[in-house]
Amino acid sequence: MLGAFAYLENVSSKPLYNEIKMYIEKDSIKKLVNEFTSQTIGLENPEGLCFLTCFPISILLEIHQIHNSISCGDAPKNNSFVNHCWITLDNEETIIDPTIRQFDSNMESTYIGKLEENKVTKKYIPINAHYQEWFVTTYNNWAEPLIGKQPRTYREPGFENKMNLINIKTAIVLYSYISKMETKNQIMSSFKCYRYFSPIFKFIKDKSETDNKFILNLKDEMPKNFDLLLSIALSK
Repeated sequence: MLGAFAYLENVSSKPLYNEIKMYIEKDSIKKLVNEFTSQTIGLENPEGLCFLTCFPISILLEIHQIHNSISCGDAPKNNSFVNHCWITLDNEETIIDPTIRQFDSNMESTYIGKLEENKVTKKYIPINAHYQEWFVTTYNNWAEPLIGKQPRTYREPGFENKMNLINIKTAIVLYSYISKMETKNQIMSSFKCYRYFSPIFKFIKDKSETDNKFILNLKDEMPKNFDLLLSIALSK
């Protein structure tokens, strides 16, 4: 990586410099996102996992000082349209879609580029609504099953339980990144982290009080940092 930036110092053309710099940055971001998703959803079909995946990745990018926002819209699928989330970087031209494979299994696990430059993403229709309007609804749909509500009753039996387990696993992986940062306490106290971890901590704490067998099984199934996340959840 350092060698790549050292090479840039010898590039005299400003437009070429910017183009190469953007390529290197995009490649580094893609590697970071792929490293994260390989530990969370792996090679699983990411259908229904877009917000679940984009929310923690948005936090992951921010702790690496990569400013971004979560975007939402409609995407064509099976002769219809489904709600879909992706991440938009500061320039509002480059997007990151870590669950693009749900629309085309032949795609790489992460797409990073412009909406119009990919055969899948160019069909996305960004939502025509204020960010807070759609985000609150989407967030609540994601969080409510974790806090004991079941708003998505149209889902097949077992869907919410599966989502809750993936949420816990994803939170463990995200916290493993945060715990390595010198400013981990400041990061965890940020509003975005509070909003993300709060329903997950509540789910874990409630389960620990009502279903000890469930927690013991989690210790066997989850990544090694589960005990650390459990201790934080129980302290809340």
